[in-house]
Amino acid sequence: SLHDALPISREEVKGIADHDIPLTALGHEQAVLAGIYLRDKLGAPDFIYDSYYLRTRQTKDGILSAFPPEEKALIEQIGRAHV
Repeated sequence: SLHDALPISREEVKGIADHDIPLTALGHEQAVLAGIYLRDKLGAPDFIYDSYYLRTRQTKDGILSAFPPEEKALIEQIGRAHV
């Protein structure tokens, strides 16, 4: 089942607000790989959007980690989408 494949259990996040649940180690790895893919295929984006959910901010940080500092400086981060 999908639940069995998840690297974090429901018990581990029990009592944590949904917006405060962090990415798993796999999620961090996937964010970096997504950043590398996007960098190689599209170059530096003009904007990066995230929300107040911890996971979205961590995903953004992983994606941005794939870009060298000079390219990161060109990326304008617009505030929180609050989706």
